[in-house]
Amino acid sequence: MESTTSPLIKPTSRSPWNLAGLGPWIRRLQAREALAFEPSLSGAGELLRVHGRLTQKSAVRFKQAVRQALERTTCITLDLAGVTRLDPTGLAALAEVSEWARARGARVLVMNLGQPERDRLARASLHKVIEFANP
Repeated sequence: MESTTSPLIKPTSRSPWNLAGLGPWIRRLQAREALAFEPSLSGAGELLRVHGRLTQKSAVRFKQAVRQALERTTCITLDLAGVTRLDPTGLAALAEVSEWARARGARVLVMNLGQPERDRLARASLHKVIEFANP
């Protein structure tokens, strides 16, 4: 019996389908999901500019970056002006790093968080946990 596979879907040694044509699409998807950090020193500690999407997929990486920054200083300011998406997991990650820092005698200040996100924090009662640099 002869195999009848489509010319677009060819089995390979690694996968039953040939996904080579999806490379650019996957790279664009990964770029949209990327989260980047730009640390710099400020007068009151360290300023960490966050760029990209703070979502369920990037929350662990975000928490690791903040904790590493808190190993170098006792006060960190998170500039969220470059955050393009902030889902509920991202909001919870903000609260978690704030509580984690407070338990260790450090501070995490948040700046440039949009009003819709602040409203969502208030509805979830997380606004009591997060300290804002620009109220």
